[in-house]
Amino acid sequence: MTDFEQLPPMGFIYGAMDKAKKEIVVNLGNKEGAYKEIWKIIDDMWEMQMYHHLHVAAYYLNPQFQYSDGLSTHIEVKKGLMVCMKKLIPDEEARVRANLELNLFKNKDGFFGYGRAKNLIDNLSPADWWSAYGDEAPELQSFAIRVLSLTCSSSACERNWSTFNLV
Repeated sequence: MTDFEQLPPMGFIYGAMDKAKKEIVVNLGNKEGAYKEIWKIIDDMWEMQMYHHLHVAAYYLNPQFQYSDGLSTHIEVKKGLMVCMKKLIPDEEARVRANLELNLFKNKDGFFGYGRAKNLIDNLSPADWWSAYGDEAPELQSFAIRVLSLTCSSSACERNWSTFNLV
């Protein structure tokens, strides 16, 4: 997923990890003793090598996740969003406007609620979707496009994982 060249993956990494962990729980019969150790291994690798506030900010801003029933309400999601907004929107007034515009996005107000916007969520990349339907939230639109357009690579991790597999 991280090395996919046709679609910037930043908006999907956190959601994919969250989904994988939920599927592990289901596949192991919802028994905490069965999945707890697996989750610890995943969480250790995730926190040490892959997790970044950008992942959760992109997850939150991705309309495919925001408008689905399974959106994570974990505190790290909102915290990651706020940390990224502070870093990438240095002007305090612009950041306040972007925070206010989050309500438009969450509540599907304005362009966000148009039928076409809803229908194209799965057909456009998240950055393209924001470009097309985020006009009524210009500060947030700019931030969302910047975050969701980021690319990433797992090349550095692959070396460690290869060594880990050998051990």
